[in-house]
Amino acid sequence: MTHTVDVHDDHLIELIRDSLASEQLQPRTVNTYTHWIERFLWLNQDKPIERLTEEDAKGFLSYVRQRLKASRAKQKQAMSALEYFFSVVRPRLHARTTDSSEENMSA
Repeated sequence: MTHTVDVHDDHLIELIRDSLASEQLQPRTVNTYTHWIERFLWLNQDKPIERLTEEDAKGFLSYVRQRLKASRAKQKQAMSALEYFFSVVRPRLHARTTDSSEENMSA
């Protein structure tokens, strides 16, 4: 089952924030990572989350560097946020959608 990105999905944003908060990160870090992850997802909203790749992340970081002309510090924040998204948030989202589809099948 694929989960197309819906950047207006409050549950997705909540999952991102909850995942970050569970790591006991500072609130400012949670807000910063959430911001960059949301922007990444917005730019890739036509692609299912499961199909987002390292190339998509590289393209986004290039966008941050070249189009947004972000400082090195902001580029590093964006990169760290994407690393977190791919290593923690996306697997949790996949687990959540798998659990939901299994519940629907057993109902």
